[in-house]
Amino acid sequence: MKTLLQQVLAEQERLDWEAGNLKQAEAERNWQDLEEELRELETMSEAEACAFYRTDTKAEARQGIIEFRTWIA
Repeated sequence: MKTLLQQVLAEQERLDWEAGNLKQAEAERNWQDLEEELRELETMSEAEACAFYRTDTKAEARQGIIEFRTWIA
């Protein structure tokens, strides 16, 4: 039978493992979201992209998407 300390340490190890998995899953999801948003941007015309992202050029919108997704990651 495990001691209380062993049980607490085992539980902490499990929680740390789950937190690591969650962090990895969030990073993967952010990357997928970035790729999806860039694909959507590519389907837009220059005028649509500028209006939607409130930028002067489509390239500026692309850079803004990348910077935002990198910032939240």
